[in-house]
Amino acid sequence: MTARGAPWLVAAAALAGCASDHHVSPFVPVDAAALLRPMDDLPAQLARVDAEARALGLQTASRVEGALPGGEPIVALGLVGRDLSGRVVHAVRVVTPAAIVLALGPTELGDPRRAAAPVELVESVLPGGGFPSCRDLTGDGTPDVVARAPDGALAVYSATRLGATRMPVACAFSPTTATDANADGRMDLVCRPPRDEGDPLAPELLDVAIGVGVAFDHDHPDAVAFHRDRVERRAAAPDAAPDAQLRALLEVAFARVRAGEQPEEIGADLDRRAARWLVPGWREAWMRHRRAIVERARPPRR
Repeated sequence: MTARGAPWLVAAAALAGCASDHHVSPFVPVDAAALLRPMDDLPAQLARVDAEARALGLQTASRVEGALPGGEPIVALGLVGRDLSGRVVHAVRVVTPAAIVLALGPTELGDPRRAAAPVELVESVLPGGGFPSCRDLTGDGTPDVVARAPDGALAVYSATRLGATRMPVACAFSPTTATDANADGRMDLVCRPPRDEGDPLAPELLDVAIGVGVAFDHDHPDAVAFHRDRVERRAAAPDAAPDAQLRALLEVAFARVRAGEQPEEIGADLDRRAARWLVPGWREAWMRHRRAIVERARPPRR
């Protein structure tokens, strides 16, 4: 599926192109004229970042290099320091010879959005170097930079010579890691809700958003196929414990909804199947997860 075939992708991409995510740090006085002055000097741009980092008490913790479509270099820097309370803070700067194209963080102490701000550079999303920043991860022809928020959610930015745009993600939950769900060599996002350690059931409600060049879409036909396969594979053994049986029922039900079945019908089927194993102490958790399946796992659009 292309963006042309999905109206929300076209609209989201247009909005993203209008509202750039790059900005300068609010903590350091900036010469606006200098920022707007045309340059073609990567060392000079890196020196700007270094000067800002020193003023903020940040140090470069990681550096990833790549190339723009025309062969020019692009550099992503992960900066780290401490705030006034001594807590570790992160920031990201992405630089080309022409500009500082992306500046994320550090977030201000007390900012209520702090936990959800993607300010930590992700050198590679998967262990061992899989899906590295500053490479084309989605097939749109431009290098992508991945950042992580303190709550674990990922954000992906498509970078050009003069700017960077956050890619929209349609998924039931926040993306926390990646996979290649359709074996096309491109990055797809894996989306999970937080799991409460005190939850007696704690199912893994797993959604995927397929990378389609300009965005990530969990209504893509390959995402539907992923969930159909999960329905076939995810079942508890006949002799599994009751909590494992209920966990598997919830996970399969979520996959069934994401594969296109109607949530209301699945909810009734869930209650019938769960009656054998559900005990009073688990009922509250069961109903909470059942509601999540009906409310969050919307059927794919056709």
